[in-house]
Amino acid sequence: EHAMSTSTAPASTPKPTYLSNLQAALQLHMHSKHKLGYANAKTGYYSYYQSLLPQVDKKISNAFRTMPGISFPVKRTIFQYRTGTLYNQKHAVRFKRSTDPLCPLPGCHQLDSALHMLSGCQNHIISNMKTERHNIAGRMITKALSKSPWGAGLINTDVGKDERLAQHNLQLPAHASNRTIPDYLFSRNTSQRSRLTSSRPDAILITPYHAKPNSSSPSSSSDSPSRYMLRSRHRNMQETRMTSRVRQPHLLNATQRHVHLIEIKYCEDTRPEHQLAAQQQHAHLCKLIDAKAVTIHPILLGVGGTCYTEHTLNQFKKLGLNHQRAMKLARRLHAHSAIYAHKLVTTRRAIENNVNSNSQVPGPSPSRNPPDPH
Repeated sequence: EHAMSTSTAPASTPKPTYLSNLQAALQLHMHSKHKLGYANAKTGYYSYYQSLLPQVDKKISNAFRTMPGISFPVKRTIFQYRTGTLYNQKHAVRFKRSTDPLCPLPGCHQLDSALHMLSGCQNHIISNMKTERHNIAGRMITKALSKSPWGAGLINTDVGKDERLAQHNLQLPAHASNRTIPDYLFSRNTSQRSRLTSSRPDAILITPYHAKPNSSSPSSSSDSPSRYMLRSRHRNMQETRMTSRVRQPHLLNATQRHVHLIEIKYCEDTRPEHQLAAQQQHAHLCKLIDAKAVTIHPILLGVGGTCYTEHTLNQFKKLGLNHQRAMKLARRLHAHSAIYAHKLVTTRRAIENNVNSNSQVPGPSPSRNPPDPH
């Protein structure tokens, strides 16, 4: 009985550490224990990313760290871009390895930076890669929309040639056109010249004016498998009925059309507002379209893989994707952005090294990337 009444001794609690103040003393303690005490919280990168937190989906934006299909070199490139350590001519001048801050690639004469490498370089090879990055993202989005309840309303795309669409198994509705806006979408008094010279969004979707986006929410984790199956079956029946209502959107009367213009933009991760010019880009096209309502959907994708709540996920939902499909598409786009960022950097290094090896001019030349410490 005595043996049964004995109890284990309470676990020892860690001893509190005395700090004389919450500035220097706390900083010294954190640095000695966690190597974080001297982190500079006043830099531009820190303040930009802190202000960005309410605008992004943090889980998707950082998914590259644990995604099985993302290699270590890709992860390293994204970390270097986000922390300002992606080597470029700005670093070369600062480290006195070069005197020229301009991009060293042929055909480009702009100031070099990490953002320039992933988004602004005008070299023809890099420009073609950026265009293909955009078009692949557009085909991924278009393919997801084509399988949504409003997929039959997809009437036009401008995300590459027909051969490229076929490579992604993207099958457009029979009435849809590629790279040419259908004539029936314009008002009757629009001249042929205006129709041919108008701006072209990446995709155009037509829905009945009264139609509402799919607002079904993700099922709770506490749902039983049978309840989940019932939810899925009910949702599929709803989507089938909705699809039947928009089966021939091109036959809708102009007073019944709601035209959605989809514009995809790659942007600087910390300052996406610079790419919200799609409203002005297609302002004239909106005036030419004969419809009850015209809505522009700018979809922003960070060049470093950032996924925005309002300008990415919410736009997908407004275009008819449910929560699960929107999240799945956003993760695929995130991975695509990360992988293409690494492709752009490695291609830039190859071109830069080729320029250096073929250069016969003495004097300062574009600096080579320093040896990789990893």
